[in-house]
Amino acid sequence: MSCSPEDRLVTVAQGATGVEIEQVCAETGFSRFPVRGRSGDLLGYLHIKDVLETDPERRERAVDAKWIRSCATVRPGDVFHDAS
Repeated sequence: MSCSPEDRLVTVAQGATGVEIEQVCAETGFSRFPVRGRSGDLLGYLHIKDVLETDPERRERAVDAKWIRSCATVRPGDVFHDAS
């Protein structure tokens, strides 16, 4: 049985809290996480530095959508300079 690269992708759900994202970061060692919308589509990604909070109440809130960054589209044959 083979799995696609997307099957191995570590994502967070739209509406995840800062605490949940911190946990995924601690478990994986990754600092950026693609965000899956309710339909399963990828919406963009979150960077851990944008969701860290010291206020306990804010840590339990869903991360605001303004922190979801756009993903770049890269096609086979794109030159690095054009893709960055």
